Amino acid sequence: MATTAVTSAATPAARADRPARQASWAYYLLFFISGFPALLYQIIWQRSLFTLFGANVESVTIIVTVFMLGLGWAACSGADSLPGPACAS
Repeated sequence: MATTAVTSAATPAARADRPARQASWAYYLLFFISGFPALLYQIIWQRSLFTLFGANVESVTIIVTVFMLGLGWAACSGADSLPGPACAS
């Protein structure tokens, strides 16, 4: 029996797409790593509020509210570049 060797040569289109995929993975990694300082800031603020107000519902509510407002603000500011109405101005 004769076997044939299959060589996998990337097409020019696949080679051209490779840097774009590598760049997108770099962005994903950058966003993943940038989440750690955000979590650290949240823990620092939460512990600071615990010393002022104690470990109660109000201090946790302040932290979560500010976090959600920040997410909403960032989503609306980034949505300006998208077509159509994303956020009320």
